Amino acid sequence: MAPMTLTARDIARRLPDEFVELEGAAAERVGVLVSRYWGSREAEAQAELRHALTYILEELANPGAYISVRHRDLCEALVASWLARS
Repeated sequence: MAPMTLTARDIARRLPDEFVELEGAAAERVGVLVSRYWGSREAEAQAELRHALTYILEELANPGAYISVRHRDLCEALVASWLARS
């Protein structure tokens, strides 16, 4: 497995912050983020990442939700795994 670059790790850990700054449904917000950072990847790979990130981040679309270390850790692990496979 190739090591995850520092830049990718930083992006992954920042995804929850960027998610809450966006408006719209959870899937739409995640779509914006995936396109922003990984839009050059194959459509199928992007769809896989969108689906998994939506599962992690959708609770942050609820009023009163807060970003936890768990959100950042899950995003980092997911992106690292996804990049290693794609």
